[in-house]
Amino acid sequence: MDALNQFDIWFARLPMNVGSHVQGGTRPVIIFSNTEANRNSPIVSVVPLTSKPRKHPFPTHVLLFADGLTTRSRALCEQLTTIDRSQLIRRVGTVSSDRDRAALNRAVATQFGLVA
Repeated sequence: MDALNQFDIWFARLPMNVGSHVQGGTRPVIIFSNTEANRNSPIVSVVPLTSKPRKHPFPTHVLLFADGLTTRSRALCEQLTTIDRSQLIRRVGTVSSDRDRAALNRAVATQFGLVA
């Protein structure tokens, strides 16, 4: 398996949550756990992406058009989750923009009440 670097984009198999608003199925995710932890752990923290537009986006959403994505996607930072590395399928790109990385960090911090 390729190295798992923070802010890389992978396709992953997320558990299906029938009747839920939690993202599931095979979809792109952003690796959010730090690169050092990813080298040594069988689990990884990810933020799921969706291409569905939202009329009123949440402050925890970040609109991206990152390397490897074929369409604008929304990072759903309120759905940060942990998965087993075996659920990762393949690397498709990365979030290379410092501005986008900062926006992702800010959105996750907002979700956890770390930003006033």
